[in-house]
Amino acid sequence: MLNYFKKKKKRITLITMLLIVTIVPLGLIILSEIINEFNVPLSPRGAGALITGLVAAIATYIAFDRLDAYHSQRYIESINTERREWLNNLRITCKDYYFLAENLYTNSNVMPSCEKRKIENQLHEKIIYLKLLTNPKEEHVKVLHKLTKEIYDNVKNKNKAEKENNCNNSSGDDNIKTLFNQLETTMQIILKTEWSIIKQETKKGEELNDEEKQNKMIKVICDTNNSLNNNEQIHSNLLSYLNGAHLNKDCDNK
Repeated sequence: MLNYFKKKKKRITLITMLLIVTIVPLGLIILSEIINEFNVPLSPRGAGALITGLVAAIATYIAFDRLDAYHSQRYIESINTERREWLNNLRITCKDYYFLAENLYTNSNVMPSCEKRKIENQLHEKIIYLKLLTNPKEEHVKVLHKLTKEIYDNVKNKNKAEKENNCNNSSGDDNIKTLFNQLETTMQIILKTEWSIIKQETKKGEELNDEEKQNKMIKVICDTNNSLNNNEQIHSNLLSYLNGAHLNKDCDNK
């Protein structure tokens, strides 16, 4: 929708500029021909009136263009206000999922079965809600959905093993710790990327295109990867995406 209004605005501005560039010189040519044909004397007052009219036409165009830019800026600010609310909602949902999953996995041995089932249902609800909040086509979102599903399955499997009195799950503990670390990092990447996009769009007064948004995401992944000592904290899919884009060495230029 924002791209539609942006393209429409550019078309209107271009048409207006073409009209001014075409009509004003054409009017001067016609007026000059009339004066030459009929030997109409042009007094200083008449010349002044003509110049005043031209200046007024140009001033009107400039005022119109500034008013149009003002309305576009207000529209972007209105949209980004809603996006800030959405981003806050996403942040809360991510935090709730992480807390519930970690709490259930860590304390499942002291929880009654009814409490475990309750938290499992809450986790499943959070997974569905995260899917509704996010765009599944974005690479970091794909990783988010993958991790939340894997953690959910690990938690359920551990609960099932405990129910069957099979508590030998040391390898599973190491795996789930890695998944939780990757989930935390992925959540940070998503939230930082979206916040960076919102700030840039508010500054520009127009929506970023898909390539600009992608570059924002890549920049955040680069910065995050460079700040971590352990690559296992970033999911392998994100690292593969970064390397495949051939942009991992150009982080500072994005």
